[in-house]
Amino acid sequence: MDEKLLLMTAIVLLFRESLLAEKIDNSIDLVKTVVQNIKSNDNAISMPGYDVNVVSALKQTALSMCGPGNQLNVSGPDLLEQLKLNCGQDDRLYDLFESALTEQMTEKGLKISVVHKRTAIVNHFREQKISEVLAKASYMFKFKRSEIPDVNGFLDDISMQLDSIRTKNSLKDPAVMAEIDFDEPGSLDNVFTNIKEQSNGAEGYIFGFTEANEMVGGKLGSKDFMMVPSLSHNYKTGFVNSLYMQMVQYNKPRCRDADKKPLALLIKFEDKPEKTLKFFYEYLKYDETRDTVDIKNVSDDEMKRYVSERLKANGFHIKILRVNPSEWTIKSYFNKIIELEAQGYFIEFVVMDYLAKMPTTGCVSSGPIGTDMRDMVKRAKNFGESKLFPTITPHQLSTQVQKMLQNGTPAEAILFQIFENHLTEGSNQLVQEVDIMLYLMKVYKKDRYWLHLHWGKTRDFVIPKVSQSAYLQFPEDGMPIPSNIHNESHQIVRKITGNISNADESLFKLG
Repeated sequence: MDEKLLLMTAIVLLFRESLLAEKIDNSIDLVKTVVQNIKSNDNAISMPGYDVNVVSALKQTALSMCGPGNQLNVSGPDLLEQLKLNCGQDDRLYDLFESALTEQMTEKGLKISVVHKRTAIVNHFREQKISEVLAKASYMFKFKRSEIPDVNGFLDDISMQLDSIRTKNSLKDPAVMAEIDFDEPGSLDNVFTNIKEQSNGAEGYIFGFTEANEMVGGKLGSKDFMMVPSLSHNYKTGFVNSLYMQMVQYNKPRCRDADKKPLALLIKFEDKPEKTLKFFYEYLKYDETRDTVDIKNVSDDEMKRYVSERLKANGFHIKILRVNPSEWTIKSYFNKIIELEAQGYFIEFVVMDYLAKMPTTGCVSSGPIGTDMRDMVKRAKNFGESKLFPTITPHQLSTQVQKMLQNGTPAEAILFQIFENHLTEGSNQLVQEVDIMLYLMKVYKKDRYWLHLHWGKTRDFVIPKVSQSAYLQFPEDGMPIPSNIHNESHQIVRKITGNISNADESLFKLG
């Protein structure tokens, strides 16, 4: 649409909305966007078929219809008189206005017309944006090919931009993930409902580790992004595997739609399914019996039956994906979630071991070192938040931490230093993008292994200092750390006195 037609559509839209008997909402914000995007110059020279003075006058009329407090300010006869002046010598344009504003329409016809005109305006801007993206991409590929080191990444970036445009259903800023307007009481309803649900413990997921629950504010929120940084061979995979199983064991699905299947999704980039399911069986069996598990004496069918029954008991659907990270990007991950939703699944939560294994293809890379990693984490977090599911992913600590160990810094002291400096691999700014940060470090004392948990961040809760550090004890027989949430005799270990040394990785079975 040209600018005159766009403004005409906007004005007629507001007028017909003013005639609706049921005034639920209006298109004032949409029309304001139209006006803001038309950059007319009142002093410009008019060209054949185009009068900038008409465009400027129509803009003013459209704005005058957007009254204070987002209320329509429309009067039929007065509007026609104003439009007669706006159109000047453009009689054809005025005739179109007169025909549209005097047409007799039923309530149903008005509603249909309003929807069509809203859609026409939205589509205009969508197509405009698509044109801009494609034009820029074409220019870059034709004339600045040398500045594109990775063609696949270039194509992925274009695709993500187009996907973003395609999925929009309004002209709202995509960066605005929530809006609270105190002049619109309805916008407050969901927020206060969520606050009440959170305070009542109705939303989110508990873990089987009391210490972890303390460090996330009681429960993992339904839209939280949680990162678990640690060094290699420090049980971070074992820890997040345990959290995954605990979440399906100690919670009920949030999904209330009978037509949807509540899905607990585990994505693996390294471990083979055999290794993952072996850990699952050993964890679940040891958690139940506290007896050393020897799978040599257990049939394949029995292991399959046992794991399946324990994990599906509360109604969750269980899906584990083993993915080649070199063939996946953040866009591939988004597409997989959308595909699962199309198959009828409701995504309850995602545990991804681990996000940083994926290439940062298509992510913003201009800026300080680690900008691309930070952008990928941000995209994953925002995607989960928009889809209303929490995400858990481990992450590597920086090589600086390993050097600290080699230089003799006690393992117990390291997490306190990491907490202050956020020494995560790829970027020390990742803490700014996540909702929850929980650090892990394996330590060894008096012939016993311990897993040191240290709080790093919770976005919405203040964690008492006494709850910010704790130790989980590894079983002496090399089994996974069992849950303790229902163990009445369990005592939280806040500090281990005496000398603590770093564990010998060769002796530790479950890195």
